[in-house]
Amino acid sequence: LVKPRDYATEVRGNAWDMTEGGSNDWNTNDIEAVAQNWNISTGWTDSVSGMFEGLINYDIPTGWFKGDISLAIPEDSTKYIDTDKYHMLSFGITVNNPNRLDDNACAMHIRWIDNNNNEHGWVNLLNISGSHVGNGWDRWTVIGPFDLKADTSLHWGDDDCSELKLLIQGSGTCIDPPSPVDIRIGWIRLEESAQ
Repeated sequence: LVKPRDYATEVRGNAWDMTEGGSNDWNTNDIEAVAQNWNISTGWTDSVSGMFEGLINYDIPTGWFKGDISLAIPEDSTKYIDTDKYHMLSFGITVNNPNRLDDNACAMHIRWIDNNNNEHGWVNLLNISGSHVGNGWDRWTVIGPFDLKADTSLHWGDDDCSELKLLIQGSGTCIDPPSPVDIRIGWIRLEESAQ
């Protein structure tokens, strides 16, 4: 079998494997920005090589734990993601959400901006794949690969992608006050179809 090519490795020249230290707070150059309820002041660590690690705080007004990451894509338009070519997404993740009593730790949503500055998403990736992220440090989960073209509302494949974001969204309030949700992402791959 021929291993499908991965966008970040082939085009960016640097896999989204969370291994390089960065000058930013979250300590990897594979992620360009973070937003929402990440605990910036105390929630980051580089204690595990090759992991993006962080804590997401509870947002009282919305009743959710929400944290999004923007994956590093070069600003050079010739290196934007060719969404027709690269559309099989997978990632390795572990989530410890002490606020839930079941095995369903969180949802994972995707949003992207095309080369014409149009926004697409948020679409729940786990609905596309029928998967779920296990809850607990012993529940390392590989999600995918699944086809981003499968959900036509995402419009993946219509234009090149200049920005790609993943939103981790958790719920559950069995602890009062709610405890932060711990996230570890080991790698993200956006590959060609193996067919």
